[in-house]
Amino acid sequence: MLASLGIATAGIFLAYQLYCAKRVAPELIAKKWPRLYQLLLHKYYVDEIYDAAIVDRTKDLGTGLGWLDANVIDGIGVNGAGWLARFSSTLSMWWDKWIIDGLLNFSAKLLQLLSYPVRLLQTGMFSSYAMLILVGLVVLLAYYGHHVQVLLRSVR
Repeated sequence: MLASLGIATAGIFLAYQLYCAKRVAPELIAKKWPRLYQLLLHKYYVDEIYDAAIVDRTKDLGTGLGWLDANVIDGIGVNGAGWLARFSSTLSMWWDKWIIDGLLNFSAKLLQLLSYPVRLLQTGMFSSYAMLILVGLVVLLAYYGHHVQVLLRSVR
């Protein structure tokens, strides 16, 4: 503890002599001991060592993970899932439009075509229905009446 206190006191005294009292010029010390001056000027190179060992490696890791995210995670996962969803929805829309709707529309048009004669007969008016019943009765009697006449001739 005394050694730390002594070094701190010496540093304070030296700083006072160099920068406040200006009894010793810092430039002279820099010329006399250039390596010591550079070591102290760069604060024992602690920041440079920390940047090279920790900060730059963290940046490299971030760059690598950024590439992985952009090309693998987004490329395959997000963009791939989006492409697959668009493809399957396009396929589903095609199936619905041409197969499902096509079959339904075809069957509807076929039934519409086949029901045309019946739609002509169904008017919703009672007098039309009564007339159809009478026409049907006349056709029925004519048909069976003819058979009855043929049957009677064959018996005689």
